[in-house]
Amino acid sequence: MIITKVNASTPYNVYIGKGLLDSFDLSPYAGKEDAVRKAAIITDEIVSPLYLYRVIKLFKKNGFEVCSCS
Repeated sequence: MIITKVNASTPYNVYIGKGLLDSFDLSPYAGKEDAVRKAAIITDEIVSPLYLYRVIKLFKKNGFEVCSCS
């Protein structure tokens, strides 16, 4: 896995690697165990059919309530 830091106004990491959508552990990024875990996934008509289902599945597997818009 490659981790690339993006130096935006709020810095964040981008994780690049084979199979991450099926196995990535989001728990270190989800806050405390009793925290409300909600995710909004915004995509487009090109990316959505390719990855949306797998991304939603990953978030739900890690305890998130998910909504999406494409």
